[in-house]
Amino acid sequence: MLDLLRIRERTGAQMVMIGDPLQTNAIEGGPGLELLREALGEEAIPEILTSVRQRTEREREIAGLFRAGRAAEALEMKQADGTAELVAGGREATVQRVAQLWHERTAANRDDPNFKLTVSAATNADCRAIGAAIRDELRRADKLGPDVAVLDAVDRTGEVYKLPLAIGDKVRVFDRLYNPRANGRRSVLASNGDVVEVRAIGAEGMLVRNAAGAEGVVAWRKIQIGPGEPVRLAYGYATTVDVAQGSTATEHIHALLSGSQAIHGLKAYVAASRHQHTNWIVVDEASERRQLVGRTMLGQRPDIAEHDVWQNIGENLSRQPVKASALASLQRQSRQGPRLSR
Repeated sequence: MLDLLRIRERTGAQMVMIGDPLQTNAIEGGPGLELLREALGEEAIPEILTSVRQRTEREREIAGLFRAGRAAEALEMKQADGTAELVAGGREATVQRVAQLWHERTAANRDDPNFKLTVSAATNADCRAIGAAIRDELRRADKLGPDVAVLDAVDRTGEVYKLPLAIGDKVRVFDRLYNPRANGRRSVLASNGDVVEVRAIGAEGMLVRNAAGAEGVVAWRKIQIGPGEPVRLAYGYATTVDVAQGSTATEHIHALLSGSQAIHGLKAYVAASRHQHTNWIVVDEASERRQLVGRTMLGQRPDIAEHDVWQNIGENLSRQPVKASALASLQRQSRQGPRLSR
């Protein structure tokens, strides 16, 4: 950011940036917007007061409650609407329920050519499990042909796994890939986290189509660390919340396979605001109950009701660990004054 601001100062270029301090967090970066406010002044940063992604007032209200750290109230509204559900039976049962819901919503909107359904989860491992389950649904519905290749693959977790591929499969890439079909122009085919559709598979690579409709060949060597190494690919039927940030869909499914303690309110708000019409939240009930049991004293057998489970989810999804800058820490320390120690 500092380099960009220096370039702007040197060249006179105009920079237009959009950000929200209550959407996820930079893993290593600090609170960029707060630092810009300190540097440029409050009046230099306009504020967007309304959002138009959600098409109904109720959905905008629910998304606003998640943003305000009032997830418990948002969840009450979603339970009333039938768009939040607990799944008994553990992680695998929750994976299967997400895939089933994906099939139900896709089938219910089959006549809408503009319908788009996306799925997000907390981790790459969760996305891989959901992706395999959704792929099974496609296979059962005869919407996916036979497997034409089985690759050794790896994602950000570092775990190597078998990745069967068929024509029509959606896959996520973890590299920036340039389109060799761009007639000499340096055109990006896909970037880290992007989802592409497999159009053909050969010995040297695969032909893919990106979201913009551009097609290009991805050589296996371009997505390998070295010869004989696994390809960096995963199914693209679900993405992490971080990757989903900035996307828009007709409907969105947020899957909490390890319970609500796996994420915080900043990510919950992102996942709760990707949709235009409906946002679904599917939670592994067993994970929530394990967390509640873990808080009780040894020897006690807590009587956990469904209300307690939802209350726990609301508390977890209301946590908003906004980062403080070093400058803010210094200012807070100066206001408090020096501390004397014995």
